Amino acid sequence: MGEIELCKFWSNASSSVNTVDYYRQEATDCCDWPETPFGIVNAHSQNSFVGLPICGKSNSSTRAYLQQQLESPLQVGKKYKVKFFICNGEPTAVSTSGLATSDIGVLFTSNAIAQTQQWPIIGEPQFKIDSVFYSKSWKEVSFIYTPEENMNTITIGLFGSDVGKSIVNRFGSDPQFAYYYFDDFSITCINDNLNPDISETGKIEEEIKPGEVFIPNSFSPNGDGKNDLFTPIGNEVHFLSLKVFSRWGEVVFESKNGNFNWNGSNGKVDLEIGTYYWVLEYTSTTSGSKSIQKSGYVMLMR
Repeated sequence: MGEIELCKFWSNASSSVNTVDYYRQEATDCCDWPETPFGIVNAHSQNSFVGLPICGKSNSSTRAYLQQQLESPLQVGKKYKVKFFICNGEPTAVSTSGLATSDIGVLFTSNAIAQTQQWPIIGEPQFKIDSVFYSKSWKEVSFIYTPEENMNTITIGLFGSDVGKSIVNRFGSDPQFAYYYFDDFSITCINDNLNPDISETGKIEEEIKPGEVFIPNSFSPNGDGKNDLFTPIGNEVHFLSLKVFSRWGEVVFESKNGNFNWNGSNGKVDLEIGTYYWVLEYTSTTSGSKSIQKSGYVMLMR
């Protein structure tokens, strides 16, 4: 059904077969929402969002990708906050989707890369969710990225063959593919305090507002002095506790004493590269005495 040509800047990575679906409030037939052919979902904000079948059944190595040529390149050595929202929606009785996959990745390249028909794009993304992701509601994904060369293109999807990836059934008796919705992409040049760099943006749009927190989705505890700690950042916020879990549910870090900086170890040894689950509890000036709980995933890289 497509209509991606109506979505400015975005494409399907030049595949001659795959389409990226563009849903908008004023569309007709199957391109409107909330009820789409693959699930029931409202836009995270505004009036539109995109969707695509990221992969087919395990061992089929079928793919679809979402790609954008950036309006201006990401520059070497600059620090960027990358953020987007992702979900699978509420499945319906006639949905042919229902699979979920690990290793959904974000790949930045200096030049656009093209997909051949439905074959995987070969590349190592700078960020990926290596655990299986499946959510009926929108979830925020964000991470900090510093390019080692100027980057002009962002591509989102599942890179490489099915080997080593977990593609599992989450709904239905015989789902055909893993379908994901995306909304609210942003890339903001920031300074070392994780606030927007005014010299780059010209204005402050992404500054953390009073009562809000920012939790990065990746860090690299390799001792180079850059992004070595997983640290929640808040504005007029009081943190109560932070727990970090391995993919098997083991608590690898817990703090209730005011030190909410995780260094990527379990207190004894450095932990393996991978995705870890965190739970943060806090109060804020906007919540009064009521505690708030947020949770999500962080990618440990070295």
